[in-house]
Amino acid sequence: MIIRTELLHPLSVHFPIAFIVLFVMIKLAIFCVKDEIVKKIGNFFYQACLIVSLILTAISLYLGDSAAELVKGKICQISKIDQHEELAKLLLLMLILLLAVEILFTFLKDYRKNLNPKWLKTSHMLLVLCLFIATGTFLVKTAHTGAALVYEQGAGVLNHPKNCP
Repeated sequence: MIIRTELLHPLSVHFPIAFIVLFVMIKLAIFCVKDEIVKKIGNFFYQACLIVSLILTAISLYLGDSAAELVKGKICQISKIDQHEELAKLLLLMLILLLAVEILFTFLKDYRKNLNPKWLKTSHMLLVLCLFIATGTFLVKTAHTGAALVYEQGAGVLNHPKNCP
């Protein structure tokens, strides 16, 4: 069995989606836990899932470029591919920002001698929640445009007739 190159992208996108959902669930659970040991373990898994989702999203974006080159001549609205790619890049940017915020607040937490710990925790929580909402929004929009490419434009469909209006 040979896997067609344009099918590597749809095969790969499920992994970052799963890890994004997982790290959001872990972080929300950490906000609710009081035990410091459980929080440290949860934070380790949260950060690991965040980094893995960032790497997997970048891989899916790369594979999407490869798939786009193969299907561009077979679909009617090529601009839909560009829209899908832009949304995926924004999703990747949100993941990078989220990682940067986590690194920043880890640094601030370690060197917070002059900072109010309650303010630090509250601002961290609010910023992370805002980035979660943005990440979720871009994840859903990217997935929706990808599904529309397949179901409305026939992207990646073998022997799809090009019936452009």
